[in-house]
Amino acid sequence: MTLTIGMLNIMPKAHEYVPYLLDTFCSKPDVHPRWLKLATHGYSSTPKSHMEPYRTWQQVRPEQLDGLVLTGAPVEHLPYDHVRYWPELTTILDSAAAHGIPVMGICWGGMVVAHRMGIAPEFYQTKCFGVFPAASHTVNVSGNPDGTFVCAQSRFAGLDRRSTEKAVSNGTATLIADSTDCGPFIVESPDRLLLGHLGHMEYPAERIAMEYHRDLSAGRTDVDKPVGMDPDNPRMEWLSHRHAVVDRWMETIRLARQTRRSGTEVTQ
Repeated sequence: MTLTIGMLNIMPKAHEYVPYLLDTFCSKPDVHPRWLKLATHGYSSTPKSHMEPYRTWQQVRPEQLDGLVLTGAPVEHLPYDHVRYWPELTTILDSAAAHGIPVMGICWGGMVVAHRMGIAPEFYQTKCFGVFPAASHTVNVSGNPDGTFVCAQSRFAGLDRRSTEKAVSNGTATLIADSTDCGPFIVESPDRLLLGHLGHMEYPAERIAMEYHRDLSAGRTDVDKPVGMDPDNPRMEWLSHRHAVVDRWMETIRLARQTRRSGTEVTQ
């Protein structure tokens, strides 16, 4: 079964982020990417030549997509409705839901997905940055028998814990992973069609080191040295977690594809 995954890439310098998406989601020959862009986003930091294969949602047939990945973007400090492309993004996610397409959001994309589950954001004065210990809940997404793992984080906002607990209690969200130091950061809708991951499981360790040296050179005072990592000797310690999350999401995609054909429900 060949799967086609829509990649809605809204990261700055989108061309530099593409290898991370390919390594994470398209390492197997039966998974193909479909590159998507927002019509209302400028992509000014990305070469025009790189954007040539990208298409807007209006230019593709959603029913031909088996899943959708929504990347992060450096807008987590803004209220959602202050983001210029928010109306277009909302339309895309509404369309994906109408077609039963599973959506995974990463970093700010994960916050957007959590917002659709009724979870409010929480804003930070300094960046949640580095490699943080975490624990699985409900589903083991660690790649380890005991459910614990570490994951890279790089964000100025997160999920409000009280709001997350309320959404879980109301049955609109399931908590998948939590961290004492950086809060709840993986949530899923009960039907598994929405998965929000605020971490950067797709990053290589060198990316965290690069971001630190970049921000240090820029003189930023709201970014500290990354937690849990030596930026001069970065080591990737979250690969097993990445594999566990992506393998389960591919299972979700296959189940959703069967659901669209047979009318059965996707279950945990």
